[in-house]
Amino acid sequence: MLISNRLFLCFTLALVVVVVLLGQDKTTTVAPSSRFQLMQGEYHVNISGSITEKNLFKIDTATGKTWIFNTGLGPDKKLYQEWD
Repeated sequence: MLISNRLFLCFTLALVVVVVLLGQDKTTTVAPSSRFQLMQGEYHVNISGSITEKNLFKIDTATGKTWIFNTGLGPDKKLYQEWD
């Protein structure tokens, strides 16, 4: 009985190793880099007093142009969300 249990365990282990080895992908894929990056950051405004704000920024890595995500109420009292 003990020999059959060991034989079964060895067979099961060998089968698991074969399945794992066959399931591995031999090729390496690299994710394409995105031109635009999103980052959260802080900025300081010094007009009539110093304030620090956190916001979301979008950066074009090809040109260096940067946008900030703005939200608020427009003149018509409707919520707007836009990249400036």
